[in-house]
Amino acid sequence: MKRLIWLALAALSVSATAMWIRPDNDVPVDRLIKNVSESLKKQPKDAETALTLARLYSLRFALAKPVTQFYVKGPGTGFPAWSSVKVPREKKGVKLSAQEVADFRMSVKLYEQAIKLKARPVAELGYAWMHEQAAPFASQLGTANRDQWLIKAAALYKALYLKVRDEELKGEGRMIGIGDRYIASEAGQRYMAICESTKVVKMSEKERMEIVETMKTLETKMGPITPVVFSADPSTRLSELLRPNARVKFDLVGDGVTRTFDWVAPSTIFLAWDPAQTGKITSGRQLFGSGTFWAELGNGYKALAALDDNRDGWLSGRELTGIVGWQDRNGNGVSDLGEVTPITQLGVRRIATTWDGSWEKMPFSSMGIEMNDGSFRTSLDWTTTPKK
Repeated sequence: MKRLIWLALAALSVSATAMWIRPDNDVPVDRLIKNVSESLKKQPKDAETALTLARLYSLRFALAKPVTQFYVKGPGTGFPAWSSVKVPREKKGVKLSAQEVADFRMSVKLYEQAIKLKARPVAELGYAWMHEQAAPFASQLGTANRDQWLIKAAALYKALYLKVRDEELKGEGRMIGIGDRYIASEAGQRYMAICESTKVVKMSEKERMEIVETMKTLETKMGPITPVVFSADPSTRLSELLRPNARVKFDLVGDGVTRTFDWVAPSTIFLAWDPAQTGKITSGRQLFGSGTFWAELGNGYKALAALDDNRDGWLSGRELTGIVGWQDRNGNGVSDLGEVTPITQLGVRRIATTWDGSWEKMPFSSMGIEMNDGSFRTSLDWTTTPKK
């Protein structure tokens, strides 16, 4: 029976693992931490900013050491479970650096701050996650017994699961990539994993089966994803940014799974992140939207704002380095040769990091893109959902 349960968990693990898989190596974590820290100084009571910064310190804690890459094999061939994402520092004698210890403690402190400020439940998930990740390094973090960290993590996961389960089961699909997606699945799976793999916490078979059924139900509640787009044609209206009845396969969620989405018009350009100038856009993690950098930044404008070093509301000059435009001219969901161009080579002078309107419940900036000739293009944080 247990084997069947864990096979079921493996089949659900792509969505459940997405929030915590290793981010791309080119995520500008130090820059993001600096800029979001400045925002928190100006708004110390802002729960979302505290949550974002907690997540960023958690990312730096993970990136500072070797992490086994998360590989998705694809539907029908099985998915790796949570245990496929490992920190191979559990070996004896391997110590955390002073920076890693500081990043860990800062992440925990900021999660606590976000929770006190009534942040979204993802703050509680992150708080539990950091306790679980601390177990292999217990002696270096001021606790001699690793089981204490795991017991606390399991209790936090279980409490969070029970807190959000009923609401999520009754509600509609939520936003992917901003933390409110599958909180019950995330918390329930980690609680089960600790119980199964460590034996420091026990759970009943009835409890286990209930969590598995909840995860199966929540898997069908896929919510919307948001990337920022604009048009190469200055006369394009917002409705013309999209291509009616188009269907394209792309990993827009950024979790390694290709799904079918409606799509943009041939003249529409995605804002994307490609600092290595590979010319390849392969997932929503590279687009400026709900899944950017795995940093839980919210929508695409907030993702852009995280790169606004001087906090003037615009990305310009050196701040544009690494930003590209992807124009999928043939509408095949593949960044073909010649479709990805550094944003400055498209004649863009600066990019607005805020929005000033809403169209069909999607935020837009009427002066979102300023061109070198002084003209403006409207940018849109396009919201879409997977199609059947």
